[in-house]
Amino acid sequence: MKKVLVYICVTGLTLVSSSWAAPKSTQIELNTKNIQIKYDINDGRLALKQASFNKWLSPIGDPVFPGNPHRGGNSPRYQGAIETIVANGDTALEPMYQSHHSQKEASGAEHLTIFLRDSVYPIEIELHLRAYADVDVFEQWMVVKNGMDQPLRVRRMDSISVSVPGK
Repeated sequence: MKKVLVYICVTGLTLVSSSWAAPKSTQIELNTKNIQIKYDINDGRLALKQASFNKWLSPIGDPVFPGNPHRGGNSPRYQGAIETIVANGDTALEPMYQSHHSQKEASGAEHLTIFLRDSVYPIEIELHLRAYADVDVFEQWMVVKNGMDQPLRVRRMDSISVSVPGK
């Protein structure tokens, strides 16, 4: 009987440890003839990982929507692309990756939509990018959806936010 119990405990431990494994990283790419944009999703956080033009590679790699200092242990040195205030005065917004969708449009452009949702409030963000491959042009915009019964104040919303590290 002891051998069976030990076996069950070891199996249970294996299952628990595998369920606590770190989520895999996912990459999203959007390309034109000469420009490549790469996003990295790690633990639900979206980061602009790379922007390259021919052989030039940009030195970026920080989160697109860094967590507020009150959530996730992030310090206030990062400022994300959007700043909101909910009815109770909370300014913390931590959009987490949900999914993405890419489609070719009639114009030949590729339209990428990245869907994010705040980790606490029912606030959804759609990050849209449209790439025109033949002319190396990108468009980017955001759509914010308030799923709360209370108003959401958007104090600042940038079309793009990039953090470039200094040397």
